[in-house]
Amino acid sequence: MKKTKQLLTALALEAKSKGITQQDIADKLGIDRSGVTHLFACKRSPSTEKTLSIMKIIGVKGFVIGNEIKLIT
Repeated sequence: MKKTKQLLTALALEAKSKGITQQDIADKLGIDRSGVTHLFACKRSPSTEKTLSIMKIIGVKGFVIGNEIKLIT
């Protein structure tokens, strides 16, 4: 769960840095904004498919897991 939280936090920060809102992500996923909020707050665990969809929306091609999660854009 710790790595999942780190990944979701990194994705949330990357989206914010690119000016992509939670509403933008929600619209593209076809879910409510509150669902995205809960995912980024780790109140819900996203499926692999949903995580990959979020990565695509944000423009992240992959990630490397080490001591820290590093996004590949």
